Amino acid sequence: MNVALHAKSNSPPYCLRFLDSEESWELLRHNVFGRKYDHLELEDIGKKIAEQCQGLPLMVLVIAGQLCKIQRTRIYWKIFAKIVGYIVTDGHKKCLDILALSYRNLPHHLKACFIYMCGFLAQTEIRVQLLVRLWIAEGFLTNRKVKNLEKYAEECLEDLVNRSLVIVTERKSNGRIKSCAVHDLLQDLGLREAQKENFCCFPKLFYTADTLHCGRCLNYLDAAFIEVPWKPLLPLS
Repeated sequence: MNVALHAKSNSPPYCLRFLDSEESWELLRHNVFGRKYDHLELEDIGKKIAEQCQGLPLMVLVIAGQLCKIQRTRIYWKIFAKIVGYIVTDGHKKCLDILALSYRNLPHHLKACFIYMCGFLAQTEIRVQLLVRLWIAEGFLTNRKVKNLEKYAEECLEDLVNRSLVIVTERKSNGRIKSCAVHDLLQDLGLREAQKENFCCFPKLFYTADTLHCGRCLNYLDAAFIEVPWKPLLPLS
């Protein structure tokens, strides 16, 4: 957002929306078949594959590139539809590398805030009121010059939104964010960075024998998954 405003400050930036299901399928179909589309028997499966891209054009193009390499039969496409997520996140690093550019340019405190958001369940609408309290409790926003940490936390969230790392799902009547979410592909990026940086323990995703000894902190939602003697104290802590 800031780059766009700097480039042309006399007009408001145009914020691109996500593609709807039909637009996703049209983009996928065009990149797989070109102008000659004569495989109507694959359309229902193709639309399901396109929907799993969740409206992100980059993801649609990555999937289309992989579909071009397999046989154009219902059996092969059905198998492909079941493993779309693995193909994007594990089999095609280029997609994540492109998205990682936005993450790597974040200030340190925003990196921590973003990674923490990725610990929420996939496709979950995160209430800002809860998120702000968690950020403050974790100590991510230790800015001594700021008197109102809640307001500062909301500004940080708006910054993440302006960088296209967080999606606004609902706003209040006064324009402030009420709830938000992280795209699945960006969430996967965040979780991988969390593991790489030894930032937070996500036992359901990256569980090893020494998980509890290496994590900087336990994820808010996944903490109850771990069987330990002090588990009854988790709600209190």
